[in-house]
Amino acid sequence: GVHLGHHALINELKILGLRYSLPTTIMTFEPYPWEYFQASNKLPRLTTLPEKLELFENVGIDRVVCLEFNRDLANTSPVEFVNDYLVWKLKVRCLVLGADFRFGKDRAGSIDSLNKLGMLHDFDVITVDEVMSAGRRVSSSGIRLALQNKDLDLARKLLGRRYTLGGTVTVGDQRGREWGFPTANIDLDAKDTPLRGVFAVLVHGLEGQPQMGITNLGSRPTVSGQKFLLETHIFDFNKDIYGEKIRVEFCDWMRDERKFDGPAALKEQVKKDIQDVRNYFELNTRDD
Repeated sequence: GVHLGHHALINELKILGLRYSLPTTIMTFEPYPWEYFQASNKLPRLTTLPEKLELFENVGIDRVVCLEFNRDLANTSPVEFVNDYLVWKLKVRCLVLGADFRFGKDRAGSIDSLNKLGMLHDFDVITVDEVMSAGRRVSSSGIRLALQNKDLDLARKLLGRRYTLGGTVTVGDQRGREWGFPTANIDLDAKDTPLRGVFAVLVHGLEGQPQMGITNLGSRPTVSGQKFLLETHIFDFNKDIYGEKIRVEFCDWMRDERKFDGPAALKEQVKKDIQDVRNYFELNTRDD
């Protein structure tokens, strides 16, 4: 998620990078280890790999090493992992980790074993304690729960930023355009996000400045939708952006997605939703 807990690691890493005059490097995995081991019970990601890379670049990280997490890597012992990846390939001088870090086959590697291997191979091991925000331990699971509960303010406090979703704009069924409020649609897997409903949003990636808008995130039950969509109407904007990549920043939850009696009732509700979101932005500054 690149949340506040990860930022604590990143800040320590950058300090040490200056001290050692070495490039700062983050190691990540694709898929995540828990995704590999629990393939049938997929949890929603908080960030995609491209989003993570952008976030790392924005905070000044020099390099990212992304390892494919597969059977071979899962069966790599802690000693083999340190020798093959950290010492031989990366020539690590200093390693920054969370205090509860585990690694290697069967999660047998610990901070204690890393310290012993560090003394053997001449690299330092620095641990960073857990981070608290809003009276809670910052964790990806806690952020997912906040989003499921539509508590965007708590999610923002734990992430250190507003939650976003992004992707490439695809051609939809044009129903919104027929009704006078065209939408930018992004196809999603229903497990890509714990969020559902109608939201006030800011859309990034168009004309430099964030654009205000309203998003419906769901399957559109009134029109028997077959896809899970991020469907966004951008206010006062009427340009062809099919194929463009945009990022949608969730500002506030407005209501749950629900099934209406028919398209006419849905259209009237959408008009009301749009006015509610316009009112929201009139009452809330865009730079907070």
